[in-house]
Amino acid sequence: MNKTRISRQQILNNIPEQYRHYFNIVILDITQDIYPLFKNFTDAVNILCKHAQINKKVDIFFTPSKSNGIVSSDYLTLQYQIHPEAVHVYYNGCIFYDLAKANLYPREIQIASFLEELVHTYMNISDETLVKKVVAWMYEGIHYNENTEQYEPIYSKDK
Repeated sequence: MNKTRISRQQILNNIPEQYRHYFNIVILDITQDIYPLFKNFTDAVNILCKHAQINKKVDIFFTPSKSNGIVSSDYLTLQYQIHPEAVHVYYNGCIFYDLAKANLYPREIQIASFLEELVHTYMNISDETLVKKVVAWMYEGIHYNENTEQYEPIYSKDK
């Protein structure tokens, strides 16, 4: 069975036009069945755009499974693996999202974790505790529990 693929433009269409240029999205053989994850990602982007001055372009890579991510072009092959304990990673001006791991969490936690990497990147916040507090302030769907150092959904419609 041939599954329809998600296109980069399909994702960008859910981001306000004035900000699309700043999100260089690289998708790796991703099918429509996980489109809800991209809806949660674009929800996180739209939350960020309401609160931050977006003024730089960032490469954002989506890995569809627990396998390594491989990006290839005529001039470069990039192979990467997200640490087993991490869901998403910001590194050297790039964001790497593991969609298989993200899919294990409720919608609100997915949005918060997508947003966390965006806040690290676009707002230049490296401190993990501070970034979680900023995310909790920006996104009303979660609470940051300082005792457990984890996000907690305030309400959960999915999962």
